[in-house]
Amino acid sequence: MTDQFDQETVTLFLSECDEMIEKLENDLFNLESNPNDESIINSIFRCYHSIKGGDGMLGWSELSHYTHQVENCISKIRDEKIALPPQFISVCLECITTGKTFR
Repeated sequence: MTDQFDQETVTLFLSECDEMIEKLENDLFNLESNPNDESIINSIFRCYHSIKGGDGMLGWSELSHYTHQVENCISKIRDEKIALPPQFISVCLECITTGKTFR
């Protein structure tokens, strides 16, 4: 599906992803010292949600599926269906690193 989009669109999306990833990393580090801060958890959710949407729009189904799984986990934490696991931050940072390999 990426063939339907010009290189400028893909470049713009990747640039926006870089900004969101930087925000995600900052939010994750802030969450470490403020684990009950709902605004940080919501911000993390929104970043993953935006990345997932762009992945899907561009037809990057593997990356979209991957970010969707991470988004589902964050949604459960945000909606207080599960507690914030101690390993959450390190796992999310690993997810970011893995997500970068899709580029």
